[in-house]
Amino acid sequence: MSHAWNSNSPYINGRAEHTVTISVLEIYNETLRDQLNEAGAATRLEAKQGADGQMFIPNLTEIEVSSPQEVSSLMRTAKRNRATFATNLNRHSSRSHSILTVRITTRCSITG
Repeated sequence: MSHAWNSNSPYINGRAEHTVTISVLEIYNETLRDQLNEAGAATRLEAKQGADGQMFIPNLTEIEVSSPQEVSSLMRTAKRNRATFATNLNRHSSRSHSILTVRITTRCSITG
């Protein structure tokens, strides 16, 4: 992922600008939770389908990042917010699934 910020990248050559954002969604017990929102456990999210047929999650936190270190930090936040409960086999078991979405938006500075 660090190549997104590499100054030798063909995408960073004075002709294009890009932004990188991430979101982390947890699916736990048939419930969608925002793992980057501090109130994520209390906020119920729903998957929606847009007119174009694409699925999206309204109100899911999407944070702009500018380095691999920021991504790592947000991943640690998401891990802390993950639903875990003790089981007979594991004291910190998670029966959830997390979906990390990385969105890279590129804009050509010549054509806009």
